[in-house]
Amino acid sequence: MATDVTFDTNMWKRLANESKRRDHKDRLQIERVLRRIETDVIDPFFCDATVFESVDRKRRKGVLQELVDPDMQAASSAETGENFHGMPLMRTTFVMQNMPDLTVNEHWQNDIKAALDLGFLFIRSRVPAFGGMVVDLDLGPSVYKISNIPSNSELMDRFMAAQDELDRHDVGMSHIRTKVGEALEISLEKVNMLEIAVLSENQVKASVSEWMDTLLVCAHYAYGHPYLCTLDDGGGAGTKSVMHRDHRPWLKDFGITILDAKELADQLAL
Repeated sequence: MATDVTFDTNMWKRLANESKRRDHKDRLQIERVLRRIETDVIDPFFCDATVFESVDRKRRKGVLQELVDPDMQAASSAETGENFHGMPLMRTTFVMQNMPDLTVNEHWQNDIKAALDLGFLFIRSRVPAFGGMVVDLDLGPSVYKISNIPSNSELMDRFMAAQDELDRHDVGMSHIRTKVGEALEISLEKVNMLEIAVLSENQVKASVSEWMDTLLVCAHYAYGHPYLCTLDDGGGAGTKSVMHRDHRPWLKDFGITILDAKELADQLAL
């Protein structure tokens, strides 16, 4: 029986795109993982929050500023449909006026489609990146995991439990919200993550990456996958990064096991 594994961006893009792993120092270990996917030892998943990372780092502050512009108007409409379990759902759609261009660029679209061809499926971040407005791939619900997952309410409960645990250790989004709260002179409870636009351009670049990592880790825990695989050890962002190796012991105690490519390949032998 295959093992469900969540992959972060630096892993899934290299698994899906040979040119991106060709000169990587861990190429041989990444290819060991790839063989385990190709031989059905691993069922691979990535998080839909990853899509916002396709927005160029230099554009992120400007995009955020546009999204929180108080003059931006919204109109809403409602329709009936089904959720990803096939249950009846009333969906409300908000159409923002003068929206920034958040279309996923061609390179990312190609990598995502290559990953889907490899067998990847999305897991939902539960807190859609920027209201879910960045996903413009027209891929449909079939690209999401639909079997052996908890109910919507349980997914949300588990997602928020993971978020609370990360907050308790002051990693991931919590320290970013602190910076934003201090800049706006408001309490953490009132901080909207879109408001990280008040930070400097370099802070915004790093903060969005950490935000997406946090959503990934929480979604991974919500779905109950045994392993999360990354090439990121949080070295650049320091110990406030959820991916920093210093956090892996307590994350494992909580139920989140983060492995690098070699560790994963060794754990799931052919």
